[in-house]
Amino acid sequence: MCVGVYIIGGHKMHTSLIRIMRLIRGWSQSEFAKRLGIDRTTLSRVETGFVKPGPDLRRRITEALHIPEDVLFGEDEGAEV
Repeated sequence: MCVGVYIIGGHKMHTSLIRIMRLIRGWSQSEFAKRLGIDRTTLSRVETGFVKPGPDLRRRITEALHIPEDVLFGEDEGAEV
């Protein structure tokens, strides 16, 4: 789910609800990525909308954030991880 779009250097950057909820919880990208069992780069790509997580990663994200999947994820463009 995209909550903000910014143009930086000619590229669209998305501020995602996943990122916002991570920050509210006080988790760094590295800490949250470790909780999810992925690397920080993958989390960054998910948060910015460059890739969309596959079903297993979606489940792990929603469980970690305690937010229903339909709230966090819509049909976004990007490669599935």
